[in-house]
Amino acid sequence: MSEKETLAQQAYRDVKQRILAGAFPAGDVLTERALAQESGISRTPLRAAISRLEKEGVVSRLTNGALMVRPVTVEQLLEIVQIRRLLEGAAAARAAGRSMTPALEQSARRCAPMRGEATWHSISSGSMTTSFIWPSRKLPVSACFRP
Repeated sequence: MSEKETLAQQAYRDVKQRILAGAFPAGDVLTERALAQESGISRTPLRAAISRLEKEGVVSRLTNGALMVRPVTVEQLLEIVQIRRLLEGAAAARAAGRSMTPALEQSARRCAPMRGEATWHSISSGSMTTSFIWPSRKLPVSACFRP
């Protein structure tokens, strides 16, 4: 935790990270009391964090006051992938206008043997279709980015 991070921010970051990591899978029912005990903070800053997570659609409050981790729909996943494609394309276009540094050239040489080990896939849902590249096998990131 940084010195300027409030307890509410710490709780938000902690709970959201645990949801993203799968410690709280979609459909899990959570209680403020248990989350406060696990996080080691009082319920007041935790409520602020939960309110933020509710606004983001990460959790929803049930009629009994408990919280449920919301699942990601196929439409949301497609939207995320499409946004990533736009951002990554823009970043690649910006990077293409710059010269390669010696470190990038070295990284490209290390990754060259792995080319062709990824395939294109498509997902469709209703009127939305998106395509993405997925590795054919698990590739170690360290293979490209060794010092």
